[in-house]
Amino acid sequence: MKVVRIDERAAARRDLGRAEAAVSAAARVRGLMAEARAAAAEHLEALEAAIQVARDLALDVSAGGEAYGVGAREASRQLAEDLFWRGKTLKALTARERAGRMAH
Repeated sequence: MKVVRIDERAAARRDLGRAEAAVSAAARVRGLMAEARAAAAEHLEALEAAIQVARDLALDVSAGGEAYGVGAREASRQLAEDLFWRGKTLKALTARERAGRMAH
């Protein structure tokens, strides 16, 4: 008959507790990462919307005629074009990141 000492049982329980804590920590990290990714996606959507609003304003100014000076109209036209392409780039990067996460 094998005699098991109490301190060996306590050590086994400690080891089991550590393993459970590690699993719990890993699950918590995964949950926090998922939450952070969701918040980042919402933030990027807000940025895309803000870029569109700024682009619309720039287009309004560029088409404003004599109410705005030539320099302001031209700068607004250039800004609207730049924001168009920046918005497209941001959407493409966001879509690529989203597709990469879905693949994992």
